[in-house]
Amino acid sequence: MKADSRILCAVYAAAIMLMIVGSAGTAFLGSTTTAMAAVVSSIQVRGNERVDAETVRGNLTIKPGQNFNNSDIDESIKRLFATGLFSDVRINQQGGTLVVTVNENLIINQIVINGNKKIKDKQLEALIQSRPLGPYDEVTIEYDADAIRDAYDRIGRSDATVTTQVVNLEGGRVNVAFEVSEGDRTK
Repeated sequence: MKADSRILCAVYAAAIMLMIVGSAGTAFLGSTTTAMAAVVSSIQVRGNERVDAETVRGNLTIKPGQNFNNSDIDESIKRLFATGLFSDVRINQQGGTLVVTVNENLIINQIVINGNKKIKDKQLEALIQSRPLGPYDEVTIEYDADAIRDAYDRIGRSDATVTTQVVNLEGGRVNVAFEVSEGDRTK
C-alpha cells in the first residue's frame, strides 16, 4: 500500500507541475527543462483526526508565500511518512491553496505477550519495536513476532511459534497480542 501511495503521490506531483506550467501560459521546449516554482497563500490539511493540523504543517517544507516545486512536494511527503503517523499522504494545489490529505495510521493502545514462560516479558519487550501509543504497522508487528521467535530459537526452542492478534478499538486504536507457544525442548 505504501508503494502504491508513493506512486500516486508522484503522479499528483507531476500533475501539479503540469498545472503550474499550463497556468503560466509558457511551455519550455528544447534540450533544457526549466523547473517552475509555485506559490500558495494557505495550506489546508484534510483527513486528520488525531494528529493536529499544525503537526502536519510543521513537517512540510512548503510554506505559504514562498516558492515551492516538485522536490519540495517530494521532501514534504517523505517527512510526513517518516513520522510513522500516516499510511497515505497526498499533496495537491487547488488555486492558491495547497491541500495536504492524510490517512492516519492506527495507534497501538496496548501490547500484551501471552504464553511465554522461559523468557520474561521485559526481555521480549526489549526486542520488539512496537510500543504503546506508537503507530501500528503490520510490517513492524511481523518483524516483532520474528524477533520473539528468534529469541526462543537462541535458547534451544526452535519449534516455538508466535502468532499475533490485533483488536480494533474506538478512536483509531488497537490492542496487539503476541501469543507464544514455547515448543518442546526435547525436539
